[in-house]
Amino acid sequence: MNATDTNLFDHEAEAVVVGAILVRACEPDFSVFMADIQDAVSAEDFHRPGPRAVYEAITRVYARGDAIEIAAVKSELQDAGTLELVGGVAGLVDLAAAVPSGGLTALQHAARVRGLASLRRLTQATTDIAADAARNPGDASEVIDRAESRIFAISRQTERQRPRAVGDGLAALVDRLEAGEPAAVGLDTGLPSLDATTGGFKPGQLIVGGGPPSVGKTALGTGVAIHAAVIRRRGVHFLSLEMTTAELQRRALSALSGVSMHRMDRPDALSAAAIRNLRDAVDTLADAPLYLDECAGLTAASLRSRVRREAARHDIGLVVIDYLQLIAGSHSGNSNRNNEIAEISRAVKVLASELEIPVLLLSQLNRTSRGESRKPQLHDLRDSGAIEQDADIVILLHSEDYAHRGESGHTFTGETDLIVAKNRNGPTGVARVVFNPERAAFADMEVAR
Repeated sequence: MNATDTNLFDHEAEAVVVGAILVRACEPDFSVFMADIQDAVSAEDFHRPGPRAVYEAITRVYARGDAIEIAAVKSELQDAGTLELVGGVAGLVDLAAAVPSGGLTALQHAARVRGLASLRRLTQATTDIAADAARNPGDASEVIDRAESRIFAISRQTERQRPRAVGDGLAALVDRLEAGEPAAVGLDTGLPSLDATTGGFKPGQLIVGGGPPSVGKTALGTGVAIHAAVIRRRGVHFLSLEMTTAELQRRALSALSGVSMHRMDRPDALSAAAIRNLRDAVDTLADAPLYLDECAGLTAASLRSRVRREAARHDIGLVVIDYLQLIAGSHSGNSNRNNEIAEISRAVKVLASELEIPVLLLSQLNRTSRGESRKPQLHDLRDSGAIEQDADIVILLHSEDYAHRGESGHTFTGETDLIVAKNRNGPTGVARVVFNPERAAFADMEVAR
């Protein structure tokens, strides 16, 4: 017995669970009872080897469709070489006879067995975490990330989710379709032409927004974040590895007020109406659940830690990361950057699935895609093809208009293509939008007109 096991078990409850199965095996509703027990507790949750062996034998007999009788369970234990752990046939009979007629139900005992098993795993995890910290005193962020992953895994293991029958909820789904509602409701971006292709950003999705410098990657991220927080009232965690919090605040203020950032740098040129618009935007943002996180030099491990902590503090419905290539690798300077980017990309996808939150990960494109001669493609995502593999949706920004900005005779319109180059569960396509560099904001083409 591990030293951390002290008092974190209830052998009587374990005996009651397996004994109740043996006693109720002949009852008409046994299949329902057995399903509830299997949903409530697993063999690994039992502390004593004897009841654990009996439970494993029972589940194997039940899985074959055989009747759960003392003789059948005894035979299964003999085949596994574990009959003596129970005390032989007499031990099986004692288990059946020990089931109390009153008090807690078998399901309540099963829940107690599972809860104590979770506490044992937790205490073991703390021991492992302490040992990990002692072995790696110079790698705090990685140790913290591994610690949080262990604790989160125990939490998820404790909160089991039952499988759903394929027909559950389908009638309601058809009702929504008949009413003109989409089958899967995602978080809309504020750009209807983009939402028409993607269906919005859904929980657990990794959405990659790729573009060359100055075409509007950060503007896309801030625009989606502001729409989610201000219009949809969803908590947004915006992690910026490039811009300061003050810069992001100015962008948000400009996008909401309609006052360009250039005009903000010249307060003498601001009209009374502009000041009013700015004050209104301040009031709106003050109440918005948008959390700006200035975090230059972040590693993947520390990024995951920050996102987990923010999700625990607030009801986060969207995470935006600006941008992938600025996330530091966790290995030595001789490591292959492509491999590091692949690990980072995979870690962010796992994080999105783990927290069931959509994550918008902004990314640079390779230099070869910056020429106006061709539109970007998936393989232009910089440093690693793994980004394409991990992403559920890839949106590539392309603007020939921006490439010609400033040239003699060219009238800048800001027209930009948001190319949905990958959509794991839907169509690909192009959303035509307009980028306003003065406000660092995008608008749908029809809205802009």
